[in-house]
Amino acid sequence: MGVIHNMKVHLDCIPCFLRQALQAARFATNNEQKHEDVLRASLEAIAESNWHATPSEIGITVHFTVMDVLGIKDPYRDKKIKSNAIVLDMYEYLQKEIGNNNDPVDKAIRFAIAGNIMDYGAKSEFNIHDTLQRLKHEKLKIDHSMELRHDIKNMDTIAYLTDNAGEIVFDRLLMETIDKTYGKKKWHVFVKARPIINDATLDTAKQAGLSGVENIIIDVIDFGRDYDDRIAPAFLEKLATYDVVISKGQGNYEALSDVSGINLYFLLMAKCPVIARDIGVETGDILAIRQGPSNEQ
Repeated sequence: MGVIHNMKVHLDCIPCFLRQALQAARFATNNEQKHEDVLRASLEAIAESNWHATPSEIGITVHFTVMDVLGIKDPYRDKKIKSNAIVLDMYEYLQKEIGNNNDPVDKAIRFAIAGNIMDYGAKSEFNIHDTLQRLKHEKLKIDHSMELRHDIKNMDTIAYLTDNAGEIVFDRLLMETIDKTYGKKKWHVFVKARPIINDATLDTAKQAGLSGVENIIIDVIDFGRDYDDRIAPAFLEKLATYDVVISKGQGNYEALSDVSGINLYFLLMAKCPVIARDIGVETGDILAIRQGPSNEQ
C-alpha cells in the first residue's frame, strides 16, 4: 500500500467541486439562472480558498456557498430520505445474508463498505444492489479487517464516524452484527451537525433506527466555512480516548489521514482517482486500512 499522509487538494479536485455545486443546484431547482448563479459563486469561493487545504475543507466552503445562493439549508434532503428508505427496505434480506454466512462479521464489514458507494459527492448516480453483489466475494485491496476484528472483539468503547445517508443503515447492521457476535459494545456514533452533500445528520441517524438502541450514543461533528471539528485538537484528543475508532468514507479519510495516536481504521471505497492515487490503489478498490497501532498486541 502507499504511505498514508495528509490528504491535500489536487488540481483534479477543482472541476469536481464545480460538478458537485451544479448537481446540488439541479437537485434543488429547475431554474437555470439559479444554476448559473451557483456556479459563478462557487467559482469565486474556490478561487479565494486555500488550495493547500484538504479537499473536504474546500468542499464544505463550496456547499455553504451553494446553500447561500439557493436559500436552501439541505439541497440533498429528499435524496437522503430516499437513500435510507432503499436500504431499510432491504434490511431483513441483509440481516439474513449476514446471519447465514459462515463469517457474519466479515460479511457485515463488506456490506458496510458497499454502502459507501451511496455518495453524491463522488458520483451523480450509483446502484447499491450491483455493488452489494460485487462485494460479496471481492477481496479487499488493503485488508486490515482481521486487526480491526481483533481489536473490536477484545475492546469495549468504539467511536464510529459515519459518512452518507443510506450507508448509515449498513453501519447499523455492522454494529448489530458485532454486538451479536462479540457481545454488546459501547458505541459512540458521530454524524454531521448540519447538512453537507448527502452526509448523515441526526435526522438521518434517527430514520436509520440508531436512536432507539440503548448501547449507542449519537453525537455530532460540527463544521463551518472556516473550521472542521474533525481536525480540531479537542476532537482528536477525544477520539484518542476510545479503544477503537472506525472512520467511514472518503471525506473522513481526507480529514484524518495524517493523525497519530488514535487506534483508527478507515473503511471505504476509493471512488475518486485522486483518493485512489493518494492511498496507492485503483479507483473502485475496497479498503479496510489500519491507521494507528492497536492498544493491545
